Amino acid sequence: MKQNLLAIVLSLLFISPSNAQTIDLIPHAFGLNQPVDIASAGDERLFIVEREGRIRILERDGTILPDPFLDITGDVRSATQDQGLLSLAFHPDYATNGFFYLNYTNPNGDTYIARYSVSNSNPNIANPDSRFIIYTVSQPYTNHNGGDINFGPDGYLYIALGDGGSGGDPGNRAQNMELALGKMLRIDVDTGVLYGIPADNPYAQPGQMGLDEIWASGLRQPWKFSFDSETGDMWIADIGQDGWEEINFQSAASAGGENYGWRCYEGLESYNPSGCTADVADFTYPIHVYANNENDAGCSVTGGFVYRGAAFESLQGLYIYADYCTGKFWSLEPAPGINWLNKPLGDFNPSNNFRSFGEDDRKELYVAGTLTGIIYRLVDPTALPIDLISFEAENIDNKEVALKWLTATEINSDYFDIQRSLDGVSFADIGKVSAAGNSTVEQAYDFTDEDPAFGEIYYRLRQVDFDGSVTYSEVVQVKLDRNYVTPNIFPNPVRSEQSLVIDFGDIPNSPVQINIVDMSGRQVYYREFAAGQNRFDIPVNGLSKGMYIINGQFDEYHFFKKLIVH
Repeated sequence: MKQNLLAIVLSLLFISPSNAQTIDLIPHAFGLNQPVDIASAGDERLFIVEREGRIRILERDGTILPDPFLDITGDVRSATQDQGLLSLAFHPDYATNGFFYLNYTNPNGDTYIARYSVSNSNPNIANPDSRFIIYTVSQPYTNHNGGDINFGPDGYLYIALGDGGSGGDPGNRAQNMELALGKMLRIDVDTGVLYGIPADNPYAQPGQMGLDEIWASGLRQPWKFSFDSETGDMWIADIGQDGWEEINFQSAASAGGENYGWRCYEGLESYNPSGCTADVADFTYPIHVYANNENDAGCSVTGGFVYRGAAFESLQGLYIYADYCTGKFWSLEPAPGINWLNKPLGDFNPSNNFRSFGEDDRKELYVAGTLTGIIYRLVDPTALPIDLISFEAENIDNKEVALKWLTATEINSDYFDIQRSLDGVSFADIGKVSAAGNSTVEQAYDFTDEDPAFGEIYYRLRQVDFDGSVTYSEVVQVKLDRNYVTPNIFPNPVRSEQSLVIDFGDIPNSPVQINIVDMSGRQVYYREFAAGQNRFDIPVNGLSKGMYIINGQFDEYHFFKKLIVH
């Protein structure tokens, strides 16, 4: 289904891509808590890493299984954006041995690389008691932990580590070959007591001074890297300091030992030559840079993948990446005479904070909106036959909503469902349209006293394409004026040791029901208050840090409010 506008729903933040998009983003799964990595075990499932320490399973149809694959929140420190459970890699023989590997920061803030095993009885549950720590790195600061891990085509585990933090690499750690910080490591998890050193690692050779584990050096904050599933080439997105975001490339034919220049160089420019002993001619410079400027291209690169799926003929063989701050997406491809050609793919809502790409078993790509908790699927807007031009809503006398949409071709209405936001997070189907065979379709809905929707109501059109794929229209908003004030809720954000105050001010003397749900829809608080009270103290000391939705009711009226506990 081709469309110009796509919906995201969480915290009521919307994507508004332009008409010239090369790609579209289809919301695939909702309600996740700070997803920072997307991994595949080689089957139909995707495994979503939540920074606080959980791994969730996402099925092909967008369903998130209710029970986490693994929950190690008690072992993880996630106080800063560069800390937490950061990445997941499945052993190449996972189907046989059930091993997978995690990179996370422990309660002291140090990096742990640990092996876990899947349960013997349930493929959707890991064994939490199977932890085997194979590598640790002391972190001097709370930022620049790197965090990504991946198995290469050679079967070895690659570990990307940042320079240890602060700003400007004050200890010049990325250029110190006796330290793991600011490096790409390469180890053999199938040999040795903890691990083995591949015989061809560059610093494991006679006469070479440096850690045997080092594969490459001179990295600042290599948040995401990946291997081309067809060629084996490595792509490293290195987040910049003051001037430049970098894309670094290493050919599959490389023998390792590349020095990507940090802190001596940032991008293609000298940064801090003090203490730099390497010859500048020996540095491996990025194949592409863009300005670290939030008002321009962006401020923090999010590395992706070389596209090898079947849905995008135009993107075949191109490296896809994005920026965390601006929501811009690009591709890189070889170009004779100028080496690499960078092309814009689309501009999407920066409020998503796109922080990780993922590749499924069919090599199709996904991207995680870390702030919104939504996983999007990348789709080709030119390949889908249903062309939705517009979707509109109108409030009629605060009692009826008229919905109207226009398609470029006459499509039977069986291809459309209406969905309405009920809790600020998810959508519920409220039925197929009644008209059929018209290019312009209109449908009206009445509100009754039993209707759970109240206040600001959000609709979208769910479209089922001829091939069974699903996409959505833009979200439209209808605001009903009932002449009642919505409650004042404070403090928000609220600390877990505080009480939350809900103050209705001067409203009718009515009973009030207050309900709080987490982002999975699980109820964490509910109470009914008798008439005669309009200010309520709600304890939140039992709630974990994160995002919640408060919904309540007085008389026949409902309200919704996002709540942050920190």
